[in-house]
Amino acid sequence: MKRALILLLTVLLPNIARAQGQEQEPALRRVEARVSGISGRNLYLDRGRDAHIEPGDAVHVLPAGRPRVVAVVESVSRTGCRARLVEADGIAIGDRAEVLVPKARFVDETPKPAPSPPTANEQRPVRPQTDPPPAEPEPAERAVPEHPEWTHPPEEWNEDLPLLAPPESSTPEDREPRLSGRYFLGADHTWDDDQDRRYLLGRTGVDARMENPFGLGGGAKFRAEASQRNTEVENGNDEDESHLRIDRLSWYRGDTRERAGRIELGRFLQDAF
Repeated sequence: MKRALILLLTVLLPNIARAQGQEQEPALRRVEARVSGISGRNLYLDRGRDAHIEPGDAVHVLPAGRPRVVAVVESVSRTGCRARLVEADGIAIGDRAEVLVPKARFVDETPKPAPSPPTANEQRPVRPQTDPPPAEPEPAERAVPEHPEWTHPPEEWNEDLPLLAPPESSTPEDREPRLSGRYFLGADHTWDDDQDRRYLLGRTGVDARMENPFGLGGGAKFRAEASQRNTEVENGNDEDESHLRIDRLSWYRGDTRERAGRIELGRFLQDAF
C-alpha cells in the first residue's frame, strides 16, 4: 500500500508543479535589443515602437560577465526607446538587453491570401444600393463672405501689355526725409600713486546722415568728435587740453534712378571707401 502511494505521488507531483508554473508564467515576449547610449541613469536602446515597446515595460540588461540590471521604459520613438536604470554600474554601449513586452501587442502580421475570383457556377450576393446621405449644410461661420465692390476702376488691357501692372517708383518729392546716425561717449582715467600722476581723457562725438533733405534727393553727412585731456603731475606742470575735430561734413546729390551722375561738396571720403 505504501509503495503504491509513493509511486502515485512521484507521478502526480511533477505534473502539478508544472501546471502551477504554467499558470503563473506571465504572457510576455522577450524582445532582443542593444544598448545604444548611456547618460547618467538614462539608458537608450535601439528598439522602439516598431517592436511593440511602450512606456512602462521592464528591461533586463545583460552586461558581459556581470549580473543583469533592471530598468523601466519611460519614452519610446519609432526606432528607439529611453529607460530609467536602477543602477548604471558596469553597463557599456553594445551590451545585450531584453525588453519584456506583453504578447497581446503582437498581432498576426502574415499577409492573408487574396480572395479567389468567383467561378461561373457561383454568384456572390449583390449589396443593395442605397442613396448617399444628404450633405450637411455648412455652418454659417464657414460661408464664403461676399467680396466688396472694386474701388479701382477697370483699366484697358490688350495683348501687347504685360499681365502685371508696371512698377511705379516714387520721386524725391514724394519721399520723406530720413535722419539716421549714432552718438558715443568714452572716458579713460589713469593714476599712479608712486609718482603722484593723474591722467583723464574724455571723448564724445556724433555720426549722422540725412537722406533726401528738403525733398531734393541726395543727402548730407556729418561726423565730429570732441575730446578733453587733463594731466596732473607732482612738480605742478599740469596740462589741460581740448580738441574739436570734424571728420566729415558734406552734401551730395545724384547716383539715383532720377540722376545718374553724382556730385559731393565738403569734407568727405571717397564713396568707394
